[in-house]
Amino acid sequence: MSTLLLKISEGCQEAYVEFYVDRENLGERVKAALGGDGFDDVLPWFGGDYTIDQTVLGERMRRDGGESAILFACGCGYFGCSNVSASVVVSGTSLTLRDLFTWRGGRKVFAPIEPITFDRTQFDDAVVQLEREIAAWHPPEKGNSGSIKCQ
Repeated sequence: MSTLLLKISEGCQEAYVEFYVDRENLGERVKAALGGDGFDDVLPWFGGDYTIDQTVLGERMRRDGGESAILFACGCGYFGCSNVSASVVVSGTSLTLRDLFTWRGGRKVFAPIEPITFDRTQFDDAVVQLEREIAAWHPPEKGNSGSIKCQ
Protein backbone atom coordinates (compact mmCIF):
# COMPACT_ATOMS: atom_id res chain seq x y z
CA MET A 1 0.00 0.00 0.00
CA SER A 2 1.10 3.54 -0.70
CA THR A 3 1.56 6.30 1.84
CA LEU A 4 -0.05 9.74 1.43
CA LEU A 5 1.43 13.02 2.61
CA LEU A 6 -0.52 16.25 2.04
CA LYS A 7 1.31 19.57 2.18
CA ILE A 8 0.38 23.21 1.74
CA SER A 9 2.53 24.82 -0.98
CA GLU A 10 5.04 27.10 0.67
CA GLY A 11 5.05 30.85 0.20
CA CYS A 12 1.68 31.13 -1.56
CA GLN A 13 -1.04 33.68 -0.89
CA GLU A 14 -3.66 30.90 -1.18
CA ALA A 15 -3.75 27.45 0.43
CA TYR A 16 -2.73 25.06 -2.37
CA VAL A 17 -2.55 21.38 -1.43
CA GLU A 18 0.21 19.20 -2.84
CA PHE A 19 -0.13 15.39 -2.83
CA TYR A 20 2.89 13.18 -2.16
CA VAL A 21 2.56 9.44 -2.69
CA ASP A 22 5.47 7.44 -1.32
CA ARG A 23 7.43 10.75 -1.24
CA GLU A 24 6.82 11.44 -4.94
CA ASN A 25 4.86 14.54 -5.97
CA LEU A 26 1.68 13.06 -7.47
CA GLY A 27 0.83 16.29 -9.29
CA GLU A 28 4.12 16.27 -11.17
CA ARG A 29 3.67 12.58 -11.98
CA VAL A 30 0.15 13.13 -13.35
CA LYS A 31 1.23 16.22 -15.26
CA ALA A 32 4.03 14.26 -16.94
CA ALA A 33 1.66 11.38 -17.74
CA LEU A 34 -0.84 13.74 -19.36
CA GLY A 35 1.74 15.70 -21.29
CA GLY A 36 2.03 18.63 -18.89
CA ASP A 37 -0.67 20.82 -20.39
CA GLY A 38 -4.08 22.00 -19.34
CA PHE A 39 -4.08 21.95 -15.53
CA ASP A 40 -2.20 22.89 -12.40
CA ASP A 41 -0.83 20.13 -10.19
CA VAL A 42 -2.28 21.43 -6.91
CA LEU A 43 -5.68 21.50 -5.25
CA PRO A 44 -6.72 24.96 -4.02
CA TRP A 45 -8.33 24.31 -0.62
CA PHE A 46 -10.76 27.21 -1.00
CA GLY A 47 -12.40 26.48 -4.35
CA GLY A 48 -14.44 29.10 -6.17
CA ASP A 49 -16.80 26.60 -7.80
CA TYR A 50 -16.34 23.52 -5.62
CA THR A 51 -15.99 22.52 -1.98
CA ILE A 52 -13.53 20.08 -0.45
CA ASP A 53 -16.44 17.64 -0.11
CA GLN A 54 -16.37 17.25 -3.92
CA THR A 55 -12.70 16.29 -3.90
CA VAL A 56 -10.84 13.06 -3.16
CA LEU A 57 -10.22 14.54 0.31
CA GLY A 58 -13.92 14.97 1.13
CA GLU A 59 -15.39 12.97 3.98
CA ARG A 60 -18.09 11.33 1.80
CA MET A 61 -15.54 10.28 -0.83
CA ARG A 62 -13.27 8.82 1.85
CA ARG A 63 -16.19 6.94 3.38
CA ASP A 64 -18.24 5.83 0.34
CA GLY A 65 -16.06 6.44 -2.72
CA GLY A 66 -17.33 7.91 -5.96
CA GLU A 67 -16.55 8.74 -9.56
CA SER A 68 -15.16 12.00 -10.89
CA ALA A 69 -13.88 13.32 -7.56
CA ILE A 70 -11.69 16.40 -7.97
CA LEU A 71 -7.99 15.65 -7.51
CA PHE A 72 -6.42 18.85 -8.91
CA ALA A 73 -7.97 22.16 -9.95
CA CYS A 74 -6.70 25.34 -11.55
CA GLY A 75 -4.57 27.53 -9.30
CA CYS A 76 -7.21 30.24 -9.78
CA GLY A 77 -9.45 28.09 -7.56
CA TYR A 78 -11.96 27.09 -10.22
CA PHE A 79 -12.53 23.47 -11.18
CA GLY A 80 -14.27 24.60 -14.38
CA CYS A 81 -11.10 26.33 -15.58
CA SER A 82 -8.96 23.17 -15.57
CA ASN A 83 -8.87 20.01 -13.53
CA VAL A 84 -7.93 16.40 -13.01
CA SER A 85 -10.47 14.00 -11.50
CA ALA A 86 -10.27 10.45 -10.23
CA SER A 87 -12.51 7.61 -9.16
CA VAL A 88 -12.28 6.79 -5.47
CA VAL A 89 -12.89 3.13 -4.60
CA VAL A 90 -13.36 2.25 -0.93
CA SER A 91 -13.14 -1.40 0.04
CA GLY A 92 -12.67 -2.64 3.59
CA THR A 93 -9.52 -1.06 4.94
CA SER A 94 -8.30 0.37 1.63
CA LEU A 95 -8.96 3.44 -0.48
CA THR A 96 -7.89 3.46 -4.13
CA LEU A 97 -7.54 6.35 -6.58
CA ARG A 98 -7.92 5.17 -10.16
CA ASP A 99 -8.94 6.36 -13.63
CA LEU A 100 -7.27 9.79 -13.30
CA PHE A 101 -8.40 12.02 -16.17
CA THR A 102 -8.70 15.53 -17.53
CA TRP A 103 -10.66 16.99 -20.43
CA ARG A 104 -9.08 18.03 -23.73
CA GLY A 105 -10.90 18.98 -26.89
CA GLY A 106 -14.22 17.91 -25.40
CA ARG A 107 -13.10 14.39 -24.53
CA LYS A 108 -11.75 12.60 -21.46
CA VAL A 109 -8.04 11.92 -21.51
CA PHE A 110 -6.89 9.32 -18.98
CA ALA A 111 -3.46 9.40 -17.35
CA PRO A 112 -1.63 6.13 -17.93
CA ILE A 113 -1.10 5.61 -14.19
CA GLU A 114 -1.88 2.41 -12.33
CA PRO A 115 -4.43 2.62 -9.49
CA ILE A 116 -2.92 3.90 -6.23
CA THR A 117 -4.08 2.08 -3.09
CA PHE A 118 -3.82 3.47 0.44
CA ASP A 119 -4.66 2.21 3.88
CA ARG A 120 -7.91 4.10 4.68
CA THR A 121 -6.79 5.00 8.19
CA GLN A 122 -3.50 6.44 6.96
CA PHE A 123 -5.31 8.39 4.21
CA ASP A 124 -7.84 9.76 6.74
CA ASP A 125 -5.05 10.67 9.17
CA ALA A 126 -3.26 12.61 6.41
CA VAL A 127 -6.46 14.57 5.68
CA VAL A 128 -7.06 15.31 9.38
CA GLN A 129 -3.47 16.56 9.73
CA LEU A 130 -3.93 18.77 6.65
CA GLU A 131 -7.19 20.17 8.08
CA ARG A 132 -5.29 21.15 11.25
CA GLU A 133 -2.61 22.84 9.17
CA ILE A 134 -5.23 24.67 7.08
CA ALA A 135 -6.96 25.92 10.26
CA ALA A 136 -3.66 27.41 11.48
CA TRP A 137 -2.45 28.58 8.05
CA HIS A 138 -1.93 32.24 7.20
CA PRO A 139 -0.63 33.59 3.89
CA PRO A 140 2.90 34.99 3.97
CA GLU A 141 3.53 38.70 3.93
CA LYS A 142 2.93 40.22 0.47
CA GLY A 143 5.91 39.96 -1.84
CA ASN A 144 7.21 36.83 -0.14
CA SER A 145 6.00 34.14 -2.56
CA GLY A 146 8.86 31.75 -3.16
CA SER A 147 6.95 28.88 -4.75
CA ILE A 148 6.59 28.64 -8.52
CA LYS A 149 3.15 27.07 -8.00
CA CYS A 150 1.77 30.30 -6.61
CA GLN A 151 -0.78 32.01 -8.83
